[in-house]
Amino acid sequence: MAFSSKHLTQGESIELEFRTHIKRIIGPILVILAMLVLGVLAYFYLPDSGQPWTLIAVLVLCLIVLFIWGLIPIWKWRNTVFVLTNRRLITRTGIMAKAGRDIPLFRINDVQYEKGVSDRMLGCGTLLISDASDQPQLRLEDIPHVESVQVKINELLFSHSDSLDEGGHRRGASRERSAAPRDERGRDERGRDERGRDERPFDQQRYDDRPAYGDYNDSTGSNDRPQPYADGTGGRAPGYDGGETRAMPQLPPEDGNPNRY
Repeated sequence: MAFSSKHLTQGESIELEFRTHIKRIIGPILVILAMLVLGVLAYFYLPDSGQPWTLIAVLVLCLIVLFIWGLIPIWKWRNTVFVLTNRRLITRTGIMAKAGRDIPLFRINDVQYEKGVSDRMLGCGTLLISDASDQPQLRLEDIPHVESVQVKINELLFSHSDSLDEGGHRRGASRERSAAPRDERGRDERGRDERGRDERPFDQQRYDDRPAYGDYNDSTGSNDRPQPYADGTGGRAPGYDGGETRAMPQLPPEDGNPNRY
């Protein structure tokens, strides 16, 4: 069963689609052939004693073995598919109950393969993929042309890494940020560099990013908020001459106690 393109995201394309080696179904094929031969021999060579129960039992047994150990493994092999796109690695398996796993390419950090003696003779191997997650290592057994699959995955990983800058951002996003006007230190009006990093202290960021005082203009262009110190008084109350601190006046005592005010 081929992988349907409707399961791809926007801008995603299939780079490679494969399944396990055909050696996985050699055993089931032999089981099917053996059961067919056994059924034919039972039909022609069992003695006809007038009670065909023996022949029926043999044929039913052959059908059960053929279905469980022959057709089901082939059907399962047919419905197991691995898809490599320009963004992720997709695994799908199962007949009635489906199971799958998707690994984004940017999370893959190790790709290995193993080949035994029989694998080298048949041209297949085991692909081992590790990613930056808590999930166990993905083990894909009996992959045909496993070296070519590993090379293709590495090519996609390298192309994905080249599309990012040193800070892990898209190069296009960096160019968009660099197009903004900057000062002699390479910072924009909000104090951020070309990578969007802000090296100002946190309290300074909060102070600089708040709206300027008196910049609350309405649709008519008026400015209702008064500017500070516009009258030259420095915002001080009328009558304050900036002199020395005056003592608080004392009230006359009511009971002759000088300490009571």
